[in-house]
Amino acid sequence: MDARQMVWDRISFILLALWLGMSLGFATTSPLLFDYLSRVTAGGIAGKMVERLDLVAWIAFGGGWLLSALPRWLQQSPNSLPVTSSKLWNFAILTALIFCFGSSFILTPKLNSTLAALTTLPTPTGSILVELTESRDQAHRFSVQFFIIRMVLAVALLWGLTRLQKDLASSKGG
Repeated sequence: MDARQMVWDRISFILLALWLGMSLGFATTSPLLFDYLSRVTAGGIAGKMVERLDLVAWIAFGGGWLLSALPRWLQQSPNSLPVTSSKLWNFAILTALIFCFGSSFILTPKLNSTLAALTTLPTPTGSILVELTESRDQAHRFSVQFFIIRMVLAVALLWGLTRLQKDLASSKGG
């Protein structure tokens, strides 16, 4: 199990690093969209990119949990320490999956419905326009916060995988 687990951990590391790299690439290049395209066009492109990043986040965090956290959790003895690096890593990746859920099934649909209402209404006026704009801006702020939190969790998980590898190597050697 140890050699196999090291391979699973490496695959988890690659998945998480790939998502983090894609996210950093998006975060650093998306302002260029708004510099060269209209706000509506750039927002539409950025929205589609975020939807793709959400899908890849599910693969990276879900795959990481299935490959690295689940086998350790199944191998865990009932007499283990209350807090171990494996349990902390499991907690972090499950937290990231909760943020994936929130982004994919709460914020993105809310943002899409608000944008659809803004674009399909003939000419939203007065309080309706203000309310829709505030709703869009609030959903966007939460979406950005969820994105940044997942990026921070990905960095922590990548670091944690190196710790789990060290723990696995020391238990194998000792």
